[in-house]
Amino acid sequence: MSEERRGNMAVEVVIRKEIKEYQEKIFFGFSLRQIIVIALTLVVILPIGLLNHFVWGYSIDDLGFILMFFTSPILSVGWIKKNQLPLEKYLFVRWRHFIATKHYPYQNARLEEEHEGISTRKNNKTEKHRSEQGN
Repeated sequence: MSEERRGNMAVEVVIRKEIKEYQEKIFFGFSLRQIIVIALTLVVILPIGLLNHFVWGYSIDDLGFILMFFTSPILSVGWIKKNQLPLEKYLFVRWRHFIATKHYPYQNARLEEEHEGISTRKNNKTEKHRSEQGN
């Protein structure tokens, strides 16, 4: 085989699904990411629970719905993965795609040049026709 052919060959390495999905478990089967998220959730829940117990006095059922509303987005960051991406990275990619303009400057510039070229060809043709006709 020539060197050119060897340089273009691709090597495919198969990685098993179990290896791709492996996460190091640190404490009680939780990863470091999940432990941090649990700690942040406790920072939100404990002050609200203590305020309820000493000041507000709502039933635990009513307070539970409020706490779930505030803590479920925080906890989802620790557990949910989409397309092998952590949730915040996936949402960032989706946000950039949503916000990104649909303007492609290189393609549009090329199309504008083509349109300008067509119009100048038409103008040249009409000018030639006018000069021949004397108009």
